[in-house]
Order: sequence, then structure tokens, then C-alpha cells
Amino acid sequence: MRTESFPVVRYTLPNGLRVWCQPRSDSESVAAMLVIGAGARYETLSDSGVSHFVEHMLFTGTERWTEEEIKEVITRRGGRWNGWTGFEQTTYFVHLAAADLDVGLDWLAELVFHAIFPEDKVDKEREVIFQERWGHYGWLINTLDALGFGYELDRDVQRALFPGSSFGYRIVGEDSSLERLDRAALWAYYRRYYIPGNAALIAVGNASPSGCLIWLRST
Repeated sequence: MRTESFPVVRYTLPNGLRVWCQPRSDSESVAAMLVIGAGARYETLSDSGVSHFVEHMLFTGTERWTEEEIKEVITRRGGRWNGWTGFEQTTYFVHLAAADLDVGLDWLAELVFHAIFPEDKVDKEREVIFQERWGHYGWLINTLDALGFGYELDRDVQRALFPGSSFGYRIVGEDSSLERLDRAALWAYYRRYYIPGNAALIAVGNASPSGCLIWLRST
């Protein structure tokens, strides 16, 4: 029988949050990801890009922290953080010293489950997303795409394989929907999907399964 060098311990908290922990006692650091079961696949043309937009808004303020404080909590300890949106999930990530695991888990819980979506940040993030999308040349890319001269091969393949589905939309969103999305739409999406029962915590490194039970404020 083959024995796993680094077995994965799996369990579910009373609030529905799934936890996967792979302890590596020889490591000096720990990486943790909080994965939400929502992404671009679940969007329509009218709300295309909402998953990615919500990801941006989480970093603009929480019940405890301002936008600047969110970044400082991890970076001042020498850690790294990030977030990204895919078709099936949206993921938030932190990597820091093993001794700061409790800080990392608290940061993930606060960021993901206690965001406040400041009204004055919505338009700011919308512009950031437009810059991420195509910058000042967006009109040209969209015109070429409409004429059939697009260069996004992966999206063309997805459109061919799944005609009429959301797989043909850009994860970052389409111009028409990005212009329409407001705080109410973003907040409704957040309240629907960002719940413990639709999330999974994955921790790898110098972390014990019992240590992950400090997952405190996610209820």
C-alpha cells in the first residue's frame, strides 16, 4: 500500500465551510487559499464580469480595515497576498511565516466574509478594470473582435465548444455589462455566493489541522 508523504486532512465546519489541510512540519511558511464556488461560468451577458468586479471590491474595505490597512496586514509581516477570478471559482490567497497562520486566516475571513463595498470605490474600481481589460485601446480590440479579427484563441475555442454559453464571455467582463453594474448588483451577488457553505479553505505548510479551527469570524 502506498503511503502519502503529506496526507491531506479534510473536514467541514458547522457553518458549512470545507477545510483541507496538508501539514508539512519541515516548512517555515504556510500558504492558505479561500476558494469561493462562483466565477464567470455563472454569469449572463447582462452581468458579465460581476465575479471579477466583486473580487476587486473586496480589497477596498471591510468592517475592520480600510483599503490601505487590508494590504498592510500581510505585507508588514513579509507575506504575500492576491486574488483571482476564474470560470468556476474565485480565489483569495495568502502566504506568510508559519507563526503568522492565525493572522493569515483572520485576514482571509475578514476580507472575504466582512467586505463593505464602499460606494465611493465602485466607479474607481470600474476604471481599474477597464484599464486591466484593454486600456486606451479597448475600442480598437472590440472593433476587431466584432469584425471577426479577434486574437483570443482560447475564447474562440470555448465559443466553438460551448456555443451560446458564458464560456464565450471574458472573465474580466464585457463593456456593456461593466458600464451597468452598480453597487446594488455587486452587493447582491456577494451576498448570494460569499457564504461559508459555498467556500473552501485550503492550507498547506507548517499548519496543524486543529490550528485551522481558529477560523473564527467566518460565521
